[in-house]
Amino acid sequence: MNPNLREVARKFAQYRGQRKKVRYPSSLWEEARKLCDAYSISELTRHLKVGRATLLNHTKQPKNPSFVPVTVSMPSVTKIHLTGTCPITVEFSGSVKELAELVTSIQGDSPC
Repeated sequence: MNPNLREVARKFAQYRGQRKKVRYPSSLWEEARKLCDAYSISELTRHLKVGRATLLNHTKQPKNPSFVPVTVSMPSVTKIHLTGTCPITVEFSGSVKELAELVTSIQGDSPC
């Protein structure tokens, strides 16, 4: 057994021995998380004496913090300025698809 795993297992056992109902502190779960790359889940559950689901729940790697979902929405009214031989300004409120269809129809039907 690796000294790191041995030390973490000792800490889990010591903490478990001090309480009737065990709720391990996040610091212990953080130590267990660091061992996940070196040991299988079954080895960790056996040595730490915790359930598989509990271990997996507490040692999940955090989601990539650099990814933030973004919702892009159009303003309620969009002003479109078309320039050229026949300039036109259109105020539009609708979906992006409807806007694309409108611009296409204006460009295609223009007598200019």
